[in-house]
Amino acid sequence: MKRKILISINPEHVQNIIAGIKKYEYRKIAAKQDISSIIIYETTPIKRIVAEAEIIDVLEYLEDFSF
Repeated sequence: MKRKILISINPEHVQNIIAGIKKYEYRKIAAKQDISSIIIYETTPIKRIVAEAEIIDVLEYLEDFSF
């Protein structure tokens, strides 16, 4: 069964995601379960859930990679 996860994102990035400018969200740790969508929580100063996005594909870098 696919699940939804909640992730917190800074306001400037949320606006770019909603506008379609930002198409990828990079995370150091991949989700442990198979997910179908993410619930987007916009951080300070908004501090609320603002959107939900469908996950089309997950790209994972398997080698040691430092951000």
